[in-house]
Amino acid sequence: MAKLVDAHDSGSCGEILGGSTPPTDKYNRADIMEKHRIIKKFFALYKENAHITLKLFGIKMTFKWFLANQLEDCCCIPNLEYVKAQNTRMIHPIGIVIHPGVRLGKNCQIYQNVTLGCDEKAPGNVPELGDNVKVYANSIVFGKIKIGNNVTIGAGSVVCHDVPDNAVVFGNPAKVVKINK
Repeated sequence: MAKLVDAHDSGSCGEILGGSTPPTDKYNRADIMEKHRIIKKFFALYKENAHITLKLFGIKMTFKWFLANQLEDCCCIPNLEYVKAQNTRMIHPIGIVIHPGVRLGKNCQIYQNVTLGCDEKAPGNVPELGDNVKVYANSIVFGKIKIGNNVTIGAGSVVCHDVPDNAVVFGNPAKVVKINK
């Protein structure tokens, strides 16, 4: 009596009635991994440091990745490791200037063209920002001042005085327009 076997389990359709053959796996995992390794040897596209590297037939071509060094190329932040350690987010990282003496709280957000700097009459007088401070675009915060926790500094503001916690400030010179509860 003939066995009924699924055609996918058999080596060919002609063998269905005559008996089954062990299933053959045309592409087993080891073969696929070996082919992938060989292909990777000759063709690859990956990020290496601040560059994109393209490998064709074993020849590496390296291109500068336009976003890789954006903070270093487009901003003046001498103490970048400290800024990153504070979990500071730079939403549009271009034109941002942060004096090396500025103290940042945790989880601050800084938008484009913001300056956190010193008073020109006293170069050591730099601001101190609290936690969760948002500094919107084109704002300037300078001098020996303290910005409280959870403060929002509106776009285009010039902040030269202390700001209490949970405040929203705006203007030139910046004034408290709202205290959040």
